[in-house]
Parts: sequence; C-alpha cells; structure tokens
Amino acid sequence: MNNYNLRDKILSEIRAGRVHMTPRAVYALQIVALAAIVGAILTTTVFIVNFIFFSIRISSYESLLWFGPNGFLTFLYLFPWPLAIADGALVVLLQWLLRKFRFGYLLPVLYIVAAVILGAGVLGFILDRATTVNDRLFEGRERLPPPLHQLYDGARHLPPEQGVCRCEILSVKENVLVAKDTHNTARILTIVLPHASQYATTSGLHAGDIVFVAGREKDGLIEAFGVRREPPRD
Repeated sequence: MNNYNLRDKILSEIRAGRVHMTPRAVYALQIVALAAIVGAILTTTVFIVNFIFFSIRISSYESLLWFGPNGFLTFLYLFPWPLAIADGALVVLLQWLLRKFRFGYLLPVLYIVAAVILGAGVLGFILDRATTVNDRLFEGRERLPPPLHQLYDGARHLPPEQGVCRCEILSVKENVLVAKDTHNTARILTIVLPHASQYATTSGLHAGDIVFVAGREKDGLIEAFGVRREPPRD
C-alpha cells in the first residue's frame, strides 16, 4: 500500500509540474563526461608516478637505498614530495567524483584508493623502465611546451645541500677517492671513506669508474657514508 501511495504521489507531482523528468540523454552525457574526466585523472596519475621514477633514476637517488639508515633518510629527504602530494590529491579527487555519481558506493573507498595507487605505481614503473619515453622527452625537453619543458628540465635536480654527487673517480688511494662531479666537471672532490663500512668501500673501484656518493661535505671534502659504482651513461 505504501508503494502505491508513493507512486501516486510522485505521479501527481509530475502532473502538477513540480517534478520534472530528466531526459536519458542528460544521464548519458553525464556518464560520458565522467568517463572522460576519470580517464584524464588516471592518465595524469600514471604520468606523475612515471616521472617520479624517472627523476629518481636519472638523479641516481635510488642508490641511496643501498646505504643503510643514513641513505634511507637522505632518500626520503630528497624524494620529490610535491609531485607525490599532487598525485595523492588527484586520487582523492577521483574517489570524490566516483562517490558523487554513486559509482563509489559499489566498492569501499579504501579499495578504490588502493587499486588506483597500486595500478599507477606498476604502470608508472613499467613505463619508465621498459620504454625510452622519458629519456627521449628529457633529451628533447627544449622543444616541449610548458609545463612539460620545466618539468623535464628539472628532472635531474641537484640536492638542496652538498654531500651527494654522481662522480667520476680520478684516483684511488687507500680509503680516499679524488673525483669530479659528472654534472659539474669543475667541481673536484676529495672523498674519505670509513675504514670499516659495508656501504662505503674502495674495494673494486678504479680511476674512471662512475660512483654515486653520499655523505657530509665541507670545503670540497666529503666524509662518505655510502659509495656505489654505477654503469657509465651519457
């Protein structure tokens, strides 16, 4: 009886002109617009994650993860947090849109967020490591339109403080390296390694090797807490 009363009430409201039926075309357009916005957000999210991986790779900051607790803390300090925060804001916006259009109620919020973060992470990593898209964009960054030009121009960013560098070894003597910064060849550094450290040793190092060094610098001398040899690259 209640269902019939509710139906009669709705029909009477429609006949009185107080309630208007929305054409199906409007719903179709809303779904198309939602799909386009969601697609744009997902694409942007994957691109940002992919660029974060690229920036870490081209700056050699992933080597910090091999340097123990000091290296891990330095990695967190140098991590491109503004990009990660922007990506997180997009994920929140996506979740809000899905809930706004009632699609989000079909799945718990945490499932949506976890799926987007995991999917963007996997796709972003694959896009950076399995393709040369980022490297080509970086090489031709002068021809890119803004903001891509500014983004890729700052991909290989220098640390905000000294003590971290990608260097070419000039000489090795006991626990001391003399090296030049590959990003600034006029910068010649003396690198002192601890006498007993699994993260910083001259074992296997020779003049001409490319190494990533992290430590504390003063007046051109770095007291290193981590050294890792890298394959040479352009």
